[in-house]
Parts: sequence; C-alpha cells; structure tokens
Amino acid sequence: MLNKLEEIKFLLDRTEEQHLSWLRKYVIHPDPNLVAGNSGYYIAPNSGDIFAAEARLTIGDCAGRLRNALNYLTCTVAEQDSGRIGRQVQFPIDDSPEIFASHRNTYLEGIRDEHLAAFERLQPYNAGDWIKLLQRLSNWYRHKGLIGVQKVFQQPGVPTAPAQTERHGGITVEVCPFIIAISLEGGLPVVQTLEEIKRRVGETVDEFKPVLARYIAFNS
Repeated sequence: MLNKLEEIKFLLDRTEEQHLSWLRKYVIHPDPNLVAGNSGYYIAPNSGDIFAAEARLTIGDCAGRLRNALNYLTCTVAEQDSGRIGRQVQFPIDDSPEIFASHRNTYLEGIRDEHLAAFERLQPYNAGDWIKLLQRLSNWYRHKGLIGVQKVFQQPGVPTAPAQTERHGGITVEVCPFIIAISLEGGLPVVQTLEEIKRRVGETVDEFKPVLARYIAFNS
C-alpha cells in the first residue's frame, strides 16, 4: 500500500501524463498576428465550443489534482503530529494572517504549533500569485462549472494546406484552415501557467520533507 507521500507523487505523475501532456499537444496560446478576425474572416461565436470544453475540463482536472496534492500533504502532517486526520483538514489558502489564524483548529487541526510557519510561508500574502490562482481555478471547477477560457480562431503559423474556393449559391467564398487557440481568462497561457503551478507544488512537497521527518522514517 502506498504511503501518503507516495500517493502525492503518484498524483503529480498522473497530472503530468494525463493532463499536461494533453494540453501541450492540443492547446496553443493565441497569436494576435494570426487571429482570423484580423484578416477579415468571420467565424460563428459558438464554433469550436466542444474542443474548448474539453480543454476547460482538462484544465480543471489538472488544477483539482494539484490542489489535492497540497491537501494530501496537509493530511500527512496532521497524521504524523496527532495520529489522526480531522474532518476539515486541508491546505489553507488565505488572504490575510487573521484568516489563516482562524483556520488553526479546522484546516490545520492536529498539526503542531511548530509546523504552522511552514504553512503560513505559502499563503498568498507571502508566496505570491501562483497559489491564489490555484485556489481560484480549483474552487471554480469544483463548485461553479468548467474553467473560463478565452477562445480565438487563428491561421496556422505554417499553413497546413492552401486556401481553397467554394461556390455557395451564386457566391464564391475562400475556405482557409484555422486552428483554435485558447488562453486562461486574463490572457494567461494555459500550459505555462499550469506547469508553473505544478512546479511550485512539487517544491512545496520537498520543502515539507523536514517537517515530515518522523513520517518518512516510519514509512520508508
């Protein structure tokens, strides 16, 4: 049976293999120089929605697994420190020291006082935007719906096929190949953003290994 640190590694490995690898293969970031609308083409607003939904689903699954890795880590510390995992134990992501302190007996139940600083160092007011973005993505996907994205059609940077003309009634139209480009809301690149969050989560797990020295000693 896997110990909890092995479960976290398994979770991160599957995030890489199942989500990030798919996103790298199929999702490209918009290039404003190639957007179809800039060339006078009109594309119906709902075109490509199924592909975009697949991307939104994959982004949400990826964010959810990365958030779970932090939650598993918190549960591991609680189990080591108190021998049990409380009902509400999870990795806190709080906007202020006051809110963080209010979660001492809920999200951080059973964790020794000397280990609290390791969690507070990773709060948004100390660690920066990456963990707040992870919270926003995972909370939205868990509670509200698929992740919001910005979708545009653009011409391939290297044309895959020449443009063709077709007759529709009495009108000749030019048919060009287009690809769908997707970014997170606010224009953030999908792949690079999630890769950075995954990197930070992996670093967080490594940072907690001294805190988990007793757990590691008994489960290695």
